[in-house]
Amino acid sequence: NFAVKANHLIPEAAPLCVSAADFDLDGDLDLYFGCYTLRSSNIDGVQILGRPIPYHDANNGGRNVLFRNDRNWRFTNATRELG
Repeated sequence: NFAVKANHLIPEAAPLCVSAADFDLDGDLDLYFGCYTLRSSNIDGVQILGRPIPYHDANNGGRNVLFRNDRNWRFTNATRELG
């Protein structure tokens, strides 16, 4: 039996791509999201800018986010910690 549970890791952001890698070499796959936002927001103390204008300018879009896998399907936002 499975239960569907929605818990947004990245509120107010739209992750457009994800990469899985073991960046901390602990044997668990961590998640790196390439994000896009429609408006400015603040996530865990990290300022996320709104949609890039012009769209081809990659310097003013949403910030990417790295989540460290803490096992048992728990992830911690490690973006600020790792710079």
